[in-house]
Amino acid sequence: MPRISTALSLAVIAGFASCSAAQIALLQSFDPAESGSINSLGYDSVTEMVYVHTQGGITLDQYDRAGTFTGTVTKPFPGGNDDDIEFTDVAVTLAGVTVPAGTLFSIEHDNNPPRIYAVDASDSSILATVNTDAGAVGSWVGGAYSKARGTFFCIDWTGDRIQEIDPADGAVLNDFTVVPTGAIPFDVFFGDVDVLDSDGYIYLVSSTQDRVRVLGTDGVWFGDLDLGVLGISGMSGIGFDDARSEAWIGSTNGTIYQFSGFTGIVPCAFDLADDSGNPLVRDFQITFGDFLALLGLIGPCPGGNPGCTGDIADNFGFPGADGVVGFGDFLFLLGQIGPC
Repeated sequence: MPRISTALSLAVIAGFASCSAAQIALLQSFDPAESGSINSLGYDSVTEMVYVHTQGGITLDQYDRAGTFTGTVTKPFPGGNDDDIEFTDVAVTLAGVTVPAGTLFSIEHDNNPPRIYAVDASDSSILATVNTDAGAVGSWVGGAYSKARGTFFCIDWTGDRIQEIDPADGAVLNDFTVVPTGAIPFDVFFGDVDVLDSDGYIYLVSSTQDRVRVLGTDGVWFGDLDLGVLGISGMSGIGFDDARSEAWIGSTNGTIYQFSGFTGIVPCAFDLADDSGNPLVRDFQITFGDFLALLGLIGPCPGGNPGCTGDIADNFGFPGADGVVGFGDFLFLLGQIGPC
């Protein structure tokens, strides 16, 4: 039987950029006897099953929400470490073939070309395949489907970059670093990404980091969630249960973790900068840094058009743009101090 443990609820807000005031709780963890060092994980919200791949394994192991082993699926490309498991709760069209919700997507890059398979998890049959340009993407170790974008986002560990992939033909639509301007260093080794429905953002894990990085689908950094305070390390796979606001995370130490509290990050409209005044980073709270950023914006809006960045109130501090960033905007911001 798997070993089950629970832990108390803790705020996991990184000191340099607080992502939200939400409480992330570790609900349970288990070390399945069937799996070793985990390099990828996916959660199927249709069947409510967790799937993991052990480094070099020829199958994907399946567990229910209690951590009980329920079977295996033959991996489309057996073995390897550069791969991932993804499920969607909507139909997806891959290379012209529409597959239903609950389809397993196996993202592979142990051999060129990098490719995405749609797989029937009931019998391991391949339903569709799309290849992409091997020279353009480095080497994938994780991937996720964005319902809002209708595309896949895949993480390249060799360049610490994320590529947005068109499921129709495998074209690389966008490519951005996981360490954008203003972000602290983040190195990917064994890693994974998933997209949270409630905010549409990319959540990135790496076996070399104790933090979950949060990025927009355009590469903007929104901060990091520090899971090291819960004793979590070696994170190599992540899958969301959006209906329950839960996350399942696999690790290279062989442990599978279940977390609650992934309710999404919703920045407030007047969050202009992080605590240091960096306008490139929103930290989901109104602090001294936002006033610093506002100082740099004082003056008429470009072209005299109301509603420019920082124009959040009239000259008396009442909400509403007046075409000028000035004393009234500072008055209004004073009343907004605190978390979003």
